[in-house]
Amino acid sequence: MTTLTTTTVTHHHYVKAYVSSSGQSQVGVGPIRTVVEYLHSLAEESRGNNNNNSRVIIIGPCKLSPQAKNVIQQEARRGNVVEYFMEAELLFDITKHSLVPKHEILTPEQKKALLDKSVLCCWT
Repeated sequence: MTTLTTTTVTHHHYVKAYVSSSGQSQVGVGPIRTVVEYLHSLAEESRGNNNNNSRVIIIGPCKLSPQAKNVIQQEARRGNVVEYFMEAELLFDITKHSLVPKHEILTPEQKKALLDKSVLCCWT
């Protein structure tokens, strides 16, 4: 069973979609085609708008099937942007990343030295 939830900003042909699939190892072509067809229907409704290209962001629980990737590539050739992200890719705390330096509050002397060394100025 696959559930599809969409949010649309109609004037800009921008669709955000969340695909939830229970117990499946891949998101198949069905939900992706549903989102793309919905996008095409929005474009048909506002045909007079100069913005013919559309953008879709899809968030799903697992990786895409090869057929679903082909649908996304076909849309790219039409000039539409379809991006797919797995939930796990988006759920992390950037401050806990190994390359983020430890943040410390400067003492007044360190602050003055830093400001003197750079071209920054302090208003407080």
